Amino acid sequence: MLQDSLNSTDLIKAIEGNLTVELLDATTEKVIDKQETHNFISQSGIRYIKWLQRANYFKDQIYTLAPTLDTDYAPLNPFDTIVLTDSVKSPDSANEGLFDGKLIGYGSKSVYSGGDTLRGSANVVLSQATSTYTKWVFDWPTNAANGSISSIGWANAGDAALYSTNSESRFSTSCTIDDTKTTNVPSIVRIARASASVYYGIGGSTYSSVLTLDVNFVQTASFTPSAQFKASTFLTGITWDYTNNKIWVLGVNASNAAIMASYNTSGTLIDGPITLPVRTYSDIAFAGTNFWLIGNVANTYNLSNAPGAFTAYEISPAGADVSNFNVTFPKTSNAGGNYGENASSIAYDQSSQRLYVATIGFQQNSGYYNNTPNSINPTPRLHTYTTTGTVTSVPTSLYAWLKSGTGGSRSPAVMNPSSSYVVFGGIDVISTNQILSVYSNTATPTVYRLALDGMGSRAKLSSTITKSNLQTLRITYQMDYT
Repeated sequence: MLQDSLNSTDLIKAIEGNLTVELLDATTEKVIDKQETHNFISQSGIRYIKWLQRANYFKDQIYTLAPTLDTDYAPLNPFDTIVLTDSVKSPDSANEGLFDGKLIGYGSKSVYSGGDTLRGSANVVLSQATSTYTKWVFDWPTNAANGSISSIGWANAGDAALYSTNSESRFSTSCTIDDTKTTNVPSIVRIARASASVYYGIGGSTYSSVLTLDVNFVQTASFTPSAQFKASTFLTGITWDYTNNKIWVLGVNASNAAIMASYNTSGTLIDGPITLPVRTYSDIAFAGTNFWLIGNVANTYNLSNAPGAFTAYEISPAGADVSNFNVTFPKTSNAGGNYGENASSIAYDQSSQRLYVATIGFQQNSGYYNNTPNSINPTPRLHTYTTTGTVTSVPTSLYAWLKSGTGGSRSPAVMNPSSSYVVFGGIDVISTNQILSVYSNTATPTVYRLALDGMGSRAKLSSTITKSNLQTLRITYQMDYT
């Protein structure tokens, strides 16, 4: 028997990504700043390169002959868009999946000329591919990519606005559906992860019960805290207190005042009910000592030309305000109405000490819905922040990559509202690069494990380049093959 080893690792080691960044005076075209550096390839980038080699080396016709015999599914391509952020984080190739930093600009592998304040254009004259290297050159005009640029890399584009005069710039990377579990519960609208095998959710016919779920998200127990919360009224948030091993629930009392209370795993009341400052809340997350709540979400799909906005409130266990920050999302509009996104669920990552906020896309004239990426209609997205409100990563579209066949497709592994309640499926954090997402109000309620793996590579500049509307920017990204 002939034996040969396909060494994908050696192939990847032989690829080096080198980039040159040039900041130019817009009037004189004189180079103001120039830096050269090289990238690292992320784990999702390595996975994609290895799959490409397998797909084109030996297995190319198995799917054609018998599709069910080819389970070597295509991962997403994390090298289709160049991304610029303000991240000064040291490279960590083994653990980076989210693209770190606030988004400053991006460029797809196409020619663009327009008013988008983020988007650059591929330079078709200077870009080139040979047997020893591939070189992509991108240019940003004076109106685009203005800000502090410290990291540059490649990512998969999950969602981008088609720019018009009534639209604000929008871009997000992608995520992948790693696993799905259908449940025996008619509907789960919020979820909290206690461990790898125990979860708690809000469900029931009126979303007023706390459900205990096992590793397969099968319901094993439940309790209804109607003695503290308004009976038959949906609970709006749940979170696991990993410091004290108890469940906190968010909702309203019989007087419609916002309250929270904690319970042991059998449903016995421990704390509360605790009355919260007067406002409307959508979800709650425990963050070590205090809690973070989504509050004052603008009901923007009924307002004229208004962006989505919310306030994140830090609240003590006693129910007192500690701090807060405000977020406003981009908006787009056309003859069909105004489009944007609203915050719906919040979670906290212990390891990075970041808040994860999931949004849902809306249209003013028809309410909330999930829809196709790369259009004026925004997909639901995931945003991350520090506890002071600083953006910590490029947004991630929750219209996730579903691996299948010889390729894949986008799937709405996201919050899905019902027609009668403004209630959305929730998220919780598994790790910095992985979340749970509940797809609720469907014939087959599903919990998704989503890998936040949209980044393919990143290069950290030796010093920050700050671009203004008086300068243009050129980036030459060359992949050398040895």
